[in-house]
Order: sequence, then C-alpha cells, then structure tokens
Amino acid sequence: VDLAAVGAGPYPAAWAARDSSHNGRAFQDVIMVNEPYIDEAALRRVEVEFKEYVQRMISYGYNGIVIPGFLEYVNFDGVGNGFEVYGPDSEYRRRHLVLRQKMGDLFKYADDMGMQVVMLTDMLALTGPLETYFDQRFGGVDVSNPELWDVYQAGMAEFFDALPFVDGVMIRIGEAGHVYNLKGWDYYSALYVKTDESVQQMLRAFTKVAAERDKNIIFRTWSVGVGEVGNMHTNPQTYQRVLSGLTMPNLIISTKYVMGDFDSYLPLNPTLRIGNQKRIVELQARREF
Repeated sequence: VDLAAVGAGPYPAAWAARDSSHNGRAFQDVIMVNEPYIDEAALRRVEVEFKEYVQRMISYGYNGIVIPGFLEYVNFDGVGNGFEVYGPDSEYRRRHLVLRQKMGDLFKYADDMGMQVVMLTDMLALTGPLETYFDQRFGGVDVSNPELWDVYQAGMAEFFDALPFVDGVMIRIGEAGHVYNLKGWDYYSALYVKTDESVQQMLRAFTKVAAERDKNIIFRTWSVGVGEVGNMHTNPQTYQRVLSGLTMPNLIISTKYVMGDFDSYLPLNPTLRIGNQKRIVELQARREF
C-alpha cells in the first residue's frame, strides 16, 4: 500500500486551488530546507497519522508500505574520497543525517509492526550538487556510462546501510521532471533513462548492491511513451526485449493491471501474462477520472 495522504498537510483551501503539480507533498510540513531541517511540532502530528495509518492498513491485510524518498538520506560517502558530491561542510550532508534519524524512526515503526518498508524514487533522481558532479566528472548526465551507475550504486549501498529496516526501493522511470518536483526543494527527477541499455544497466547495478544486503528492487513498468522503452508497460514485445534477460531473484516487476492508466475501464494488461520475474499487480483505490 502507498502512503496515501499521510503527512501531506490538512489544508483544504490550498488543495482545492488549481494546481497541475503531481508532487504528493509527503511530509511537506515536516522536512525543512534550512536548519533544524525538521519541524518537531509537524513531526509529532504526522507521527500520529502515520502510526494510525500503519495500524489500519495491517488490519486490512496489507504487509508492506511504499514511502517516497531516497536522495534525502544519501551523502555518497562511498564515492571517491567521500566528499566529492557533498563537501564536509555541505548543508545537504547535515540535512541528510538529521532526516535519517528523525524520519528513520518513523519508518522503523512500520518495520517493527511487521510491514515491509519500501522507499520510492523516480530515476534519475538528482540534486544540484549531484548533477554538478556528473557535469564535472562525465561532461554531463550520461546514463549509458557504467561509471554513472557506479555512483548511484554507492549511494544505494549507503542508503541501505544507513536505514537497515528498509526492505527495498521501488523505481519508476516513466514520469519525472518539473511537474513532479517541489518548488524550492533541490531534490528532483529527470527523464534520462529511456533506452533498453540504460534500464538494464540501472537494474543490474541496483539489484547487485541490494542482493548483498538481502534487499529487493521493485521496478515499475509505467513508462508512458518515453524513448525506446516507452510502451514497455503494455507491449509484450517491448517488455520481453527490455526485461527478459534480467532474472535476478531480488528483482520484482510492478505493473498496473489495466492496459493503460487508471482513468477508465480498460482491458487486462497483456504483459501480466508473460515474463519470468516476480510480479506485483498494481491496483488503485482512488478514482483518477
């Protein structure tokens, strides 16, 4: 189950306004750009919401929860001398250490209650300093370069080590960019992973480091028409071409049950009938039309 509206902020007037943003605003009142990085009063309110929600979802029979977040907890200590992405005095570094402790306690509660905790990120996930690092080292963001995935692999290893109660990471590549990014927040996504090769390099890099820690990588096939892999979600031929060689035991493929989006009645997604990976079938309870 996803996080639903937990931590999104109870502001009916603001939510009723015209707003094309797809950002879910999770923990928007809790996490702060500047020190002390956490609003303690907001955290106490959200902690009550989160615990009640986890308890209710367990009573409904759910056994895992998907929570947005990844780069907010990673300092890339395993890259170079450990300070190549974020320097020793970087505010990002200080923020991430606070978030690991404060938000980590929240997520650990779900794990202690018996839920699998899965963090969700779009790829490529970026910050200003990380993108600058790629520009300086590689001359730009080049997802065909294996060394770029070495950087993310080091970040993923640090992520799992810093938050050992997290059971996996869910990755989406088909939707990213400004409509999902939160204004004033330097953690954003960009549509760079658009080819068979870049998807395969990414999944091999992430599943390798996850397997070493007995964690899972969940890959959403929601690709919405972007690049070579754009119809992977509903086209069996593309699905097989991209994913048939990826049989890692800790790779799980997650796919919507309909042949498209949850905005109308559509036939069963034909890609659910193929493939040899473990699968999650996605259903949506809230109406989208």
